[in-house]
Amino acid sequence: MNELSKEFREKHPEGTFEDWVNFYFEEYDGEKRIKDATEKMYPMVEKMKEAFEQVDREMTQDFVRDLVLFKTYEGFDIQEVILRKLGDKFDAATRRATAEEEREGIDGYIGDQPVQVKPETYKDNLQDDIGVPIVYYDENKSNKAMTVDISELIESMDANGDDQQDWF
Repeated sequence: MNELSKEFREKHPEGTFEDWVNFYFEEYDGEKRIKDATEKMYPMVEKMKEAFEQVDREMTQDFVRDLVLFKTYEGFDIQEVILRKLGDKFDAATRRATAEEEREGIDGYIGDQPVQVKPETYKDNLQDDIGVPIVYYDENKSNKAMTVDISELIESMDANGDDQQDWF
């Protein structure tokens, strides 16, 4: 689809949704392609439905227990480490947010700058913008490394934007 969309944009730089539909159906036999894709995809949908039928209360409780106890605690540790490292980087005092500040979406402070510390997967969530820079991390457990994206923080602190990723 990437190649098709590139071709469409080249041929129709000001193309509308209707232009895209016409292009896809007329030049690429869109009706047949959609039917073929449906035939390939539907067995996967059936498997997902079967798998979902196997989810019971006990599995749900195990998931919630893991989320609340292990993942939440692990997230606290990661936030603490990242805040401490960023304090070192910016030569500023750091602290965790209070319960009140957490309700406002703040995880901690680097100097006077409030920040959120979130895993990379958080980018996939549609969240309200609370006007606080987000520091994203991606943990590689196999080699015990972590990539931390501080570009929003650097922008917010008006710091030098050359060093936007650090390896911890």
